Amino acid sequence: MKTARFIKDSFIYWLGRMGARAVSFLLLPIYTAYIVPTEWGILNLLMISGDLAVLLVLCQIPAAMYRFWVSAQNEDDKERLSGLGLVFPTLFSCLIFAPLYVFADSCASFMGIDGYGDYIRILLFTEQLAILLGVMQAEMRLRNEATLFAMLEIGQNFGSAALNIFFVVVFGWGIWGILLGQMLTFAVIVALLLPRFLRRARLNLDFRLLRSLLLFSSPLVPSALAMAAVHNIDRYFLQFMLGPETVGLYSIGYKFGTLVNMLILGPFLLIWEPKSYEIAQEQNASAKLGKVFTYLYALLLFMAVGLAGTAREMVTIMTAEKYHAAWPIVSLVAFSYVCFGMDSIVRVGLLLHKKTRVILLVVLAACAINIAGNRILIPVMGMRGAAWSTLGTFGFLVVMDALLACRYLPVSFEWKKITLVTATAAVVLGLLSAVHLPNVYGAVAVKATLLVVYPLSLLITGFISRENIVLLRDVLKSR
Repeated sequence: MKTARFIKDSFIYWLGRMGARAVSFLLLPIYTAYIVPTEWGILNLLMISGDLAVLLVLCQIPAAMYRFWVSAQNEDDKERLSGLGLVFPTLFSCLIFAPLYVFADSCASFMGIDGYGDYIRILLFTEQLAILLGVMQAEMRLRNEATLFAMLEIGQNFGSAALNIFFVVVFGWGIWGILLGQMLTFAVIVALLLPRFLRRARLNLDFRLLRSLLLFSSPLVPSALAMAAVHNIDRYFLQFMLGPETVGLYSIGYKFGTLVNMLILGPFLLIWEPKSYEIAQEQNASAKLGKVFTYLYALLLFMAVGLAGTAREMVTIMTAEKYHAAWPIVSLVAFSYVCFGMDSIVRVGLLLHKKTRVILLVVLAACAINIAGNRILIPVMGMRGAAWSTLGTFGFLVVMDALLACRYLPVSFEWKKITLVTATAAVVLGLLSAVHLPNVYGAVAVKATLLVVYPLSLLITGFISRENIVLLRDVLKSR
């Protein structure tokens, strides 16, 4: 029963996230038709900055709530935990954001986007609403309200999308309309959820409990910030070196590349993150990790090859002409997220043995490499340099975690199968790259047909077989 409930909830969470992200992706033709790359680049910089601010202000409190919820003795303890989880980030955000509201114009000037101070102010208010919503959503997950959680995520994004279209298309407000639509959507959802949350939470500022929460969560903050920097700092380098128009183009290409994460890796991690600890403590854990690594690698690589091979056509179809130059970024970002996905397998040994300091050092080193890569490559290669830096950074991350984790729980890599998959992917990508047709829809049809060579080759060679699928299922199923 627990396994069935876990799978059901994981699927519902995935459906919510998938539906939410699909909305923003499918609206690209509208956004790119009405918003120029320069404005899109500024919007991307603002959104990333807001996300980093929330990450800092939240202090990983939701993660601490997950940890302390299981040790709560009764419902009263859970209500106090929920109440504190809301009060502290709210007060902390007011303290941190207050000077930013006042000096928003100076912040905009520092970011190289003079005249966008009011945009920063509306973003800050939206992020404060997002902090409230994040805590309430964490409490929903703790109470196993997966369906409500998914409905809210989808409703939030559909509501925001509707307002965005109205403000951008009808009123022509550009990215101001997008920010306003997001703020109004968050405000409505928070207003609807807050009374319900307060009925089952006791607002408090229990310093003893807060100290316990922060002792657990604070060490997670530097690692989270460093990883966020790895994912996003390239946009700041592009802004200061090449300007917001390049940021806008790069962001579109990056968005397509992250489909690997949205469609495959994200859903997988929802199941894998808790399941990996079980597998790591079983007999033949190294072999089981090796098998999961092989099949996840094959699946992610298939998605990345498809994206890389059809990047030009997808960007052409889904965006306005002024964004078409973004297509070369797609393949590099897609393969970057293949590396990022494989890191979730090889680092299990470090997590199992609580080597979080080691993980932090690796992430900090990866962040330093990314900074150096952007500084060196962008002046030479433009926005492609930023994409290559991202790929190199994630490659470093997976290699270092694999080398360090092998002391605690090595992965038994199935090198013959990995080589077979890599060679097959290279051949298929070569076939896709050789197709050049004047009609983009015809090119997509031909490339989609050629892409079938990948699974067929693995089927013919015996990589995909009923026995292997059953064996993998047995590895992943609960004991």
